[in-house]
Amino acid sequence: MATFTHSALKGLILRAATSSGSYIPRRHDFVVSIVDNWAKERGKEGAPALQAIVKYILDGAVLVSEKEWDLAHQKDPQKFDEVQTRKILEDCLDAVDEFRDIADISPDEVAEVVDPIFTEVQRKARCPWPFHRC
Repeated sequence: MATFTHSALKGLILRAATSSGSYIPRRHDFVVSIVDNWAKERGKEGAPALQAIVKYILDGAVLVSEKEWDLAHQKDPQKFDEVQTRKILEDCLDAVDEFRDIADISPDEVAEVVDPIFTEVQRKARCPWPFHRC
């Protein structure tokens, strides 16, 4: 018989609770997959800044907290527009890379370099949920 950790079981319950049967990604997994795919598509894999950018996004600078993410999915699974959210995050990464090659940004510089760029891209997109800073 399979055993599940509390967080894995919570994730299964959240996904099963959707009325449409649509998949609700875990916040961390969703962000990591976007950054990883973006890096692979542009030949930026292994850039030192990528892990720091994921941390920047997840630490409350860009997206709502994990608690708010999970709560919103429980209350209204249709609130999350995966395609739109993915596009905005990719646009943020593209804008940073256009401003300064992501491969040349050190992890210590990430917040300073990406913050104004991420903010501007989110504002232009009118900050839909789960973006929260605008």
